[in-house]
Order: sequence, then C-alpha cells, then structure tokens
Amino acid sequence: MKTVIETVLTPDFQAFLLANQALTDFHSLALQANKFPAIDVPLAINQLKARQKAKTKLPMWFANSTVIYPPLLSMEQCSSENTAQWKANWLNTYLKNTISTLHYKAADLTGGFGVDAHYLAQNCEQFLYVEQQSEVTSVVEYNFNLFQTKNIRVINQNAIDFLQQHDEKLDFIYLDPARRNQQHQKVFHLRDCEPNLLEILPLIKSKTQIVLLKLSPILDIHLAMEQLPNLQEVAVVAVDNECKELLFILDFNRQTPENIKITTVNIQKNTITQDFSFLHNAEKNAEVHYDFPLLYLYEPNVAVLKAGAFKSIAAHYNLKKLHLHSHLYTSNELHTDFTGRIFEIKGYCKLDKKVLAHQLRSEKANITVRNFPLSVEEIRKKTGLKDGGEAYLFATTLIDDSKSIVITEKY
Repeated sequence: MKTVIETVLTPDFQAFLLANQALTDFHSLALQANKFPAIDVPLAINQLKARQKAKTKLPMWFANSTVIYPPLLSMEQCSSENTAQWKANWLNTYLKNTISTLHYKAADLTGGFGVDAHYLAQNCEQFLYVEQQSEVTSVVEYNFNLFQTKNIRVINQNAIDFLQQHDEKLDFIYLDPARRNQQHQKVFHLRDCEPNLLEILPLIKSKTQIVLLKLSPILDIHLAMEQLPNLQEVAVVAVDNECKELLFILDFNRQTPENIKITTVNIQKNTITQDFSFLHNAEKNAEVHYDFPLLYLYEPNVAVLKAGAFKSIAAHYNLKKLHLHSHLYTSNELHTDFTGRIFEIKGYCKLDKKVLAHQLRSEKANITVRNFPLSVEEIRKKTGLKDGGEAYLFATTLIDDSKSIVITEKY
C-alpha cells in the first residue's frame, strides 16, 4: 500500500490536482468520487484545500507544486510565513543579547506543519522538530528535504516524552500548544492547552534556559503575564489588522523585570509593518488628556488595542483621547507615523438621519462603532446608509459622555 507521499507524487494524482486547482465546490467533487477510481479523492480534496490556503498564507510553500500538505487542521493552526519570519527575528534579537554562543541548539516541541521550525532553525546550528502525529511528521520531513533544510532533525514523539528522554541541554525551546481539547473544542486558558504549559514548565526548565511561547490571540494577555514565571518580553502580532498570535519569552536565568516590554506589530499586505513598543508599568502611570474631535482622528491597530496600550499610544504621539473608554484619539497636528489608521475630521453630530444626510455627500459610508450603544447594522437601519464610499463614520462616546458620530475621510 502506498504512503500519502507516494500517492500524492504519482503523475495521475499530480495531474488531478493541477486540473482542479481552482475548484471551490469540494462537496460536489466528493459526491463524484466514483468517477475517479484511480484517485484518492478525500486526500486530493485535502491537498487542494490546503494548497489554496497556502497561496496567501505560505507563498513559498505554494510556489513549489511538489510540496505535500498535512491534514487540514494542521494547515489552519500553523503560523503564516510572515508571522513566522517576524517571530524568528524577534527571538533572535533577544538571544543575541542574552546567550554568548551563536551556535544555538534548539527544539520546537509542537512541530505541526513546520513553518515556525523552518524559520527558527535558520539561526541555529542544530534544530529538533518534535511532532506526535506520524502522518504530519512524515509529510513535514519530506518538505524539509524538498527545501534542503539540512540542520533540522525530525522526531516523531510527544513533547513530554521528548523532554523526559532528551539529555542534552538546549539553548531555547519553542512551544505552540494545541488550543483544542479532546472533544476538538477550542480552549483559551493556559491550563487547558495540550500540553498543559503550567504543569510542564518545571520539566522544560531542566532542559533549557529560554522558552518562546505562541498562544491564542483570544487569551487574556495580562492574566497570562501573571501566570508565566521568568517572563521577559511579550509581543502581539497582527496581520492586516487581524490579531494572530501572542508571543512570550521566558528566561529561567532571569527574574521577571518590574517593567516588561510589550511589542506590537501589524504586518500589512504591502510588507510595511506598523511597530509600537511600550513598558507595562508605564501604561499604568501614563497621563492622558481628553478633548473633543480636532483636525485628525487616529484609530490604533488591533495589536495595540489587544496589548492594552491605551494610554501609552496617546503619550507617545502626544494625542488626546475622545473618551476614557472609546480608544479613539485626536490632534491638530498630523502624525503620519501613527501605528494604525489616520482620518481627517470633517465634523461631528448626534445620530440623526437628516443631520447626517446634510453632512454627507452620498448615501454611502463606512461605519465603525467604538464605545457606542448601537451596532453598525442598527445604525445603518436608522440612517439608511449603505456600505462604502469615501466617508468614514465613527459612532462613539465623547468627553462629555454624548453619543456622537464623528464624520471623517481617510487620510
């Protein structure tokens, strides 16, 4: 019986993938499986779906038609190419300032599709990829060989067994624990991940100095900071203004500093990154001033908002907030390097269909809700405004607690 790799690489299977590469109706294809007796149709559907996902998520993998993909869940859970690259660079900066050697020996204990391992290994002399699912391991090993990744050794084993049996000390360990329980339901707390991070940290400490953790973007970042020992730095990573990863560096040779640095990054399609860093305690003590809408309105990106840099962002750019809980900012001076979106303010008013009709030049507007009692859909029903156009409306609460619509256009 042929393996998955042997099956996918047969000329007939490759021709089938090529012929159906633009397919979107996979349900119909599954129903017609008996028309293709020489093809493992369920396997083909998995490869086609994964390849389509890789087109934007993993362009290097997608560019090679002989790459083989694991079960779809591994594709959904793996890091994107750009976040994996950023993560490797971020960790490498910390390592250079911490460990004397540049010949790192390291391991990824939750290997998955191997995207993070591929980039983390580029700064290492020896890298161990550890994955408990044999069907994933065989595919990833094949792909590593395809990309001629020489310094990665593939180990088919679960993380805890590896830690208990591996004697050599490592410079760092990477962990991206599964965020689904045995019932395949999503989990978000550290104790519910697989493996249980809080339980195995003492074992990890006996094997390495530094740990890089990737955790769910839905996790309570401040609760995690309280629970994780020897925490040194935190990063919030977004792609095209969608929060993707929370990253934590632990260093067992150092106590947690009083002021932890939190880095936020938003990686955009044009490859430009929006970066903003702040100190955790400085956020608590930062002084913020408030005002009514001035000439410009600033909306922080999701990484900044997830990190909770509500005061720090205002202090850094010398901005004023519209309200304590609105997290929208304003100024008379233009700050073109702001880490988020910038708008020119045309005016503001109460939510009134006639008033808005008089203020707007069309029946279309882009609507955002921040600290406002109505949803976007409810506002559209009240005003009759359709989506689109050049106007950007921010339904929010102002300094005097008035519920207002700030009328803007994108800078």
